[in-house]
Amino acid sequence: MNDDLRWYRCIVKQVLDDDMVSIQFIDYGDFTVLMRACLAKLPEKFCILPPLAISVKLQGRKITFWGGRGRGQGCLEANDA
Repeated sequence: MNDDLRWYRCIVKQVLDDDMVSIQFIDYGDFTVLMRACLAKLPEKFCILPPLAISVKLQGRKITFWGGRGRGQGCLEANDA
């Protein structure tokens, strides 16, 4: 469970100690550190869904983010650098 009290698919990237793990959100691509107690096993039916995040690079562009406060909210704008 994340700070916004919602569940998100993630993968554990590194166990930091007995209590903390580094994770990557499968459908958003971002990383965070959280307590192991916040994790739950994902039901198998959700494991077959492909990731919804893709990694992109825009050569020669300046990226600006604005808008929403929650995950998946807001907009990106690419302008000439």
